[in-house]
Amino acid sequence: MGNTNILIVDDEPSQLLIAKTIVRGLYPDIKIEETGNGMAAIKKMSDKSYDLILCDMMLPDITGEKILEFVRGHDKLSNVPFIIMTSSTDKQFIINAAKLRVTDYVIKPLTTEKIAAKLKKVLPNA
Repeated sequence: MGNTNILIVDDEPSQLLIAKTIVRGLYPDIKIEETGNGMAAIKKMSDKSYDLILCDMMLPDITGEKILEFVRGHDKLSNVPFIIMTSSTDKQFIINAAKLRVTDYVIKPLTTEKIAAKLKKVLPNA
């Protein structure tokens, strides 16, 4: 588990802290990187490999949907599990994300139970 790297992307510092704290509590040895900026996330993903990406849907510079498009179009990232964090319950968002092969999504507010259920699906050996 110590070799597992995840990237958490959220522009709200409190949401970023909550997500990081929940993941760290569930998987103490996991390596977590974080950013509050979509373009910074893309740069990080271009430079490094991740085992999971947790990404907010609404970022100030680029949407989570655009980041997902980047990930699915990138050879080394195309199969990385991608979970969107959102407060939206809009069905069109869910349809669009599904078309882009989102792995899963979690509706905010984030809780340990919600995050744990999603992570167990994508990090079965954790």
